Amino acid sequence: MRQVKPAHIFVVSPIIGFSLVIFFLALADAVMSYMAPVLVEKTLNDPVLVGLVLSISSFLGMALDLLIAERFAHKSFKFFLTKALFFAVLFPISFLIFPAKFQFFVISMFIWSVYYEFIGYSKYNFVHKYVHLKDHTNAWSTLVTFGSLAYMIGPGIAVLLIQKFTDLPLYAAIVLIAFSSILYFLLERSTSKKRTERTLVINEKRSLLKELGILKTLIRRLWILVLFSLTTTLMDVLMWTIGVLYTEELRKTSFMGDWLLVVYGLPALFTGLLASKLKTDIGKKKTAFTVAASAGLCLVFSGLSTNVSLILVFVFLMSAFYGISVILIDSAFQDYVARANVVGNDIVSILQFAHNVSYSFGPILLGVAAKYLGFGRTFQLVGVIVVVVSALSFLLIPRKIKMPQNEIRSVIWGIKHFGKRFKSP
Repeated sequence: MRQVKPAHIFVVSPIIGFSLVIFFLALADAVMSYMAPVLVEKTLNDPVLVGLVLSISSFLGMALDLLIAERFAHKSFKFFLTKALFFAVLFPISFLIFPAKFQFFVISMFIWSVYYEFIGYSKYNFVHKYVHLKDHTNAWSTLVTFGSLAYMIGPGIAVLLIQKFTDLPLYAAIVLIAFSSILYFLLERSTSKKRTERTLVINEKRSLLKELGILKTLIRRLWILVLFSLTTTLMDVLMWTIGVLYTEELRKTSFMGDWLLVVYGLPALFTGLLASKLKTDIGKKKTAFTVAASAGLCLVFSGLSTNVSLILVFVFLMSAFYGISVILIDSAFQDYVARANVVGNDIVSILQFAHNVSYSFGPILLGVAAKYLGFGRTFQLVGVIVVVVSALSFLLIPRKIKMPQNEIRSVIWGIKHFGKRFKSP
């Protein structure tokens, strides 16, 4: 059994120290998430081109997930986090030094996709190394709370700074990343002496065909969770695309319409605590499906209502339910990462890929829906989809999903090497 002792330099647990590192890194990313569209739109002055440039990041993220699964499957959180910090600081620097042209924006989007994906891998690897299996939900509650708080206040920081000097938010992002790097250095020093050599997989070189075989084997077992994650991510995509436009429409009838995205971000302050305290007899996966279905129903009601106050209430409830479901499903995936033995990072790749699919194609599909259905009905549409997929997931998910260890070994080393001893039942 792994024992996690308090750090000497950090007087808090390693997961709190790591969450602080992620907080400042996420805060810098939140500032840049606001700045990137502003700077791109200022130059290109074309909404279609701006959307194309921003979506490139998610498309590149999908390709990167496959590359990481093939080339870096054996790497630990230290590898991913140091690379994330390096590429994160390059992102604001790229806007400061590159000419404001389309091709250079594409390069910036590539940098963005690299560090964003690496942050995700570092989280799963850190939790796997330092957190006991029974504490995965608590760990992810902490990580999600810190990250959500950063993304809630980051845009506000960007707005305040950009009013003083256009490039000031870029310099602020660099400073935040530098502070995150210092915290990581302290965290690394405080935990290095206690660390056991425990990585998600062994250092085994793989070909692309082997990697695709591994991913195919894992998806056959995890497809319900993958579909569920892809679908629920649409709620976040909806709020940061159509929700922004919906705000403009709502403010025409009430000043409270300006609060739509603020209300969406508020539950991040307490969903981590709720998720960590939530105890049910049906298990974390089915609980995640249940609360996600509740989030979908809230979206349906928000789309049906014409009262701005009621819309804000339903969006607040949707965000709370959605946040809890994200924590629970991340915790469930973390359990599989821990049990997967030689293919932990491959499971992370599958989850990251599902998110990137939603962030890549979601804005396009939701934009078409909003054009022909309107904002309210688009909210209803997404809500119905989430309810249906959540209900099907609840009914179809097996009580326990076993990792296909023998099949994976057969793919990695060859069936002939292991013979019938490792043949899966």
